[in-house]
Amino acid sequence: MKYLIILFSSFAFAQNGISIEYLSEINRDNKESSEKEVYVLDNFDEKSIYKPKISNNIKKYVNASSLEKKWYSKKQNITAYKLSSTNTVYSTDKIVYKDLANNELFTNRILITSRAITDESDIDFNWDIVTNKDSVSVLGYNCQKAFTNFRGRTYVAYFTSKLPFPDGPYKFKGLPGMILKVESTDGYYKLEAVNINLNKSKDASLENPFSEEKVLTLDKYKSITKETLIKRLKSSKSVVNSDDDEGPIVIKFTDQLENIGMGVIRVD
Repeated sequence: MKYLIILFSSFAFAQNGISIEYLSEINRDNKESSEKEVYVLDNFDEKSIYKPKISNNIKKYVNASSLEKKWYSKKQNITAYKLSSTNTVYSTDKIVYKDLANNELFTNRILITSRAITDESDIDFNWDIVTNKDSVSVLGYNCQKAFTNFRGRTYVAYFTSKLPFPDGPYKFKGLPGMILKVESTDGYYKLEAVNINLNKSKDASLENPFSEEKVLTLDKYKSITKETLIKRLKSSKSVVNSDDDEGPIVIKFTDQLENIGMGVIRVD
């Protein structure tokens, strides 16, 4: 009878889906650009969408010395925020779509001052599950620990088999249970569930929100980003008087959540 109850419980989850709110923290080296906001993960029928609870949330920049909206592109859903006299950031609602059954993952990225959609279905988390009896409680669920390396950082995740979904916040997935907490070991990125709704009904919004848009490979995204930056930097240098030219411009892609191999850009 216990076996039948477990089967019924899993079936009920599959029918109703689940919605989880996570507090997301990105602690950048540039403190003014650090972010803190609530994201929502909706999961139904082996598909999920992860996105901010509040769209275009300027209040996420909790350490900004000033907050000013410089401009907004409705078509691209990108906003330029001035955080201080020397710091302007381009922001968009980060969205991650997963089709777990077909091993698909699509997301949006900032491409200079516009937006790009990338296919990152090749992400393969190599989890190292800790098998000792130590556990962490998150919203009343006892969670097991697992480690992985992802694009330049080591992460520890806490998942529960009581919620039978191999999913999690952001791009994290692939454990035998829902991930309720993730943090990088350097403290740069933290995610923790703050609310769980077990009665999420089917929602048409769980279809791929990027299905009508042009999708780039990650390599193509990197190539376009570099080419665009070089073109703009060369243009800006060309209008500078040679007597005032202070030498080459060098851009290093540091203080990033993910190291995707952008390398260094140099314009002489």
